[in-house]
Amino acid sequence: HFNLGNILYKQRKFSDAAASFHAVLKLRDNDVQALNNLGLALSDQGEKEAALESFSAAAALDTEDPVALTNQANVLADLGRHVDAVLAYEEAAGRGAEKDLDYWLNLGVAARRAGMKSVAEEALQNALDEDPANVLARRLLGTVRGEKEGEEK
Repeated sequence: HFNLGNILYKQRKFSDAAASFHAVLKLRDNDVQALNNLGLALSDQGEKEAALESFSAAAALDTEDPVALTNQANVLADLGRHVDAVLAYEEAAGRGAEKDLDYWLNLGVAARRAGMKSVAEEALQNALDEDPANVLARRLLGTVRGEKEGEEK
């Protein structure tokens, strides 16, 4: 069921993939990978709240692995819960999440939307340090700095 779920997911058959991961969880309800992959399938179907539950369960079962927490943060951001997303991204980093360009961009965007301008500025600067040619990071960093200057006046 697990491998079938992965194949179906890659084929973008999210509902069928979710059913396969549910079947895995009937056999092994503590399967962290199945919970995480179920969350991805649910999220891609637009079932964000159900995905959040799946990622939360996976993150609670494996308190060392950052993957489910990072996915949880992405869904929280999708739901407009930006402060919660920032906290989840930061917790994922504490668990060893790879601090790559996507991590810094996602954290920066969530922090900006949460009104956490200093966190956003630092994250976006880190994104730019990762990839100095990244137009999105440069543009967002300029926007955040402009917003901060506007608040200081």
